[in-house]
Amino acid sequence: MASINLDFDFYGRYQYPDLQLCNPNKHIICNLVNVKGLKFTLRCNDVSEMTLNVYKYFDGIEFDYYSYIRKMRMIHVDGMGYFVIQSVKEKRGEGVPYKEVTCYSAEYMLNYKPVNLAYVTMITGGTQVYAKSYKFYDVKYPKDTLMYRLFAGADFDDWTFDYSEIDEDLADKYRSFDNTGDGLYGFLQNYVSTAYDCIFTYDIENYIVKVHRKNDLIKPTDIVISFDNLMKDSELEELSDDIATILCVSGSDSLGLSKINPTGNNNIYKLDYYLDEDWIGKSFNVTGIKYDENGNMVMYGSKPATTNMSFEEHVRIWEEQIKKLIYSSDKDGSYAWLLKRYIYLNTQYNIINTYHTYSEYIYNYCTEALTTYQEETK
Repeated sequence: MASINLDFDFYGRYQYPDLQLCNPNKHIICNLVNVKGLKFTLRCNDVSEMTLNVYKYFDGIEFDYYSYIRKMRMIHVDGMGYFVIQSVKEKRGEGVPYKEVTCYSAEYMLNYKPVNLAYVTMITGGTQVYAKSYKFYDVKYPKDTLMYRLFAGADFDDWTFDYSEIDEDLADKYRSFDNTGDGLYGFLQNYVSTAYDCIFTYDIENYIVKVHRKNDLIKPTDIVISFDNLMKDSELEELSDDIATILCVSGSDSLGLSKINPTGNNNIYKLDYYLDEDWIGKSFNVTGIKYDENGNMVMYGSKPATTNMSFEEHVRIWEEQIKKLIYSSDKDGSYAWLLKRYIYLNTQYNIINTYHTYSEYIYNYCTEALTTYQEETK
């Protein structure tokens, strides 16, 4: 993410900012004055982009550092920060050689910082890797938190994290990760921001990472953009990928919901978006299993009887049957069954623990008695 301070001349025309070619350590090589076609594509929650053409000759004088414009070097933009050169294409226009340069904002370099959150334990016959649940941050005990491990606990000599502006509700959240991606930037953008419901911003001038709650990042202003002032065109696109009706729940060691889920799988369904008259109409009927007034399934021979009913009625009956399955203490894997089983096993554990304590007492008593006997018979 990059922010920009624009400069305009006396006539209100945009002026190019000062550009400096730098090494990755920010050491300045030279000023870039032979630049044309400078263009920025600024993004709020993604890498920003800058393109420009650097000419070999400027006012008939050859640019001494033309060969220094190489991939992975950086360009500092006054009022914005650092951009890393990602591609360089050498071309000729009207017989004049120039380099077409594409740059990404400096946070892109965080992709080269590896992330390792896995814990490895020794077990019989080898090792076992497992995912640990991390608290986002803790001011008093920071060392085992996610942000500390990613920044303060890592080998960083450039980027720092602003711990002072972390929201308290965000700091108290715990999450675990089975996949950390290919680098720190991708991990923060694709995994951490989704898991903790937050957004990261990057100060590419001072190399500082900040985190915000999604609702706190964009604040309202009194600026109105409409077709009456600046807006000329508009485009709306429906993104069907943002509509979700099924949530698949899973955890490590094959942990899931299938044992207690009446559907027999790990999926949770929410069809509210489509359960609307605009989608299904007033007379959308389906064929469903028929139940009597006591909620028992009506049988037709060896098969359940079916009946024609509205879709809303079908969903209502389905939800009622699910509740019965969840709270029935006779159904293996149901919540009530598991609770009853847990109480039984916990009782057995307490009994065994009592016997164990008593056995330890007998063992210690016998050992002491035997030692005393041996000393007295010497």
